[in-house]
Amino acid sequence: MKKLSKPMQIGLIVLSAVLSFSVFFVLSGGLDNVFESKAKTKEFTKAGMTITLTTDFFEKEIASQTAYYESQKYMVTTLKEEFTIFESYGMSTDISAKEYAKLVIDNNMIASTIEEKDNLVYFEYEKAVNGKQISYFATVYKSSDAFWLIQFACESKNAEDSQDLFIEWAQTIKFS
Repeated sequence: MKKLSKPMQIGLIVLSAVLSFSVFFVLSGGLDNVFESKAKTKEFTKAGMTITLTTDFFEKEIASQTAYYESQKYMVTTLKEEFTIFESYGMSTDISAKEYAKLVIDNNMIASTIEEKDNLVYFEYEKAVNGKQISYFATVYKSSDAFWLIQFACESKNAEDSQDLFIEWAQTIKFS
C-alpha cells in the first residue's frame, strides 16, 4: 500500500473529524440540544391550579401544602385557602389578592413589602431552613373559589439569578 503524503493525511484527519461531528450533530438533534441544557416544560395540575415548570421537577406530598414541586435547585409550594375557610371565621372574601398578601405577611410576621409587577402580586423574604438561607418569591392569587399562596424558593446565593425564572413560572399559573 502506498504511503499518503502529509497534506493528504491532514486532509483525511480533517474529513474524519467533520464526519464524526456531523454524525454527532444529527444524532443529538442539532445545535439547540448541543448548546442548550434547558429542560423541557412540563405542566403540573392540582386542586384546580395548573403551573408550567420543567421536567426537572417532581411532585412530593407535603401535608401542610396543597401541592409541592421540587427540582435539584428549586422548590415550589402551593397553598389553596378556600373562601369557605374565611367565611367560617366571619371574614370577607371580598378582598383583592394584594389585601390577601398583606394578611399572609402580617399573620406570619414576615418583614416584606408587597410588589406588583408583570401582572403579579408578590413579596420576597428570606428564612434560615436546616442551616441554609432560603429566599422566597411568594406570589398570591384570587381564583373563583379561593386565595392561593404560591412560593418559589431557592438557596439565597441563587436568588438574584432565579427571579426572572420565578416570574416566568408564576405567569404560567392558571385556575379552573
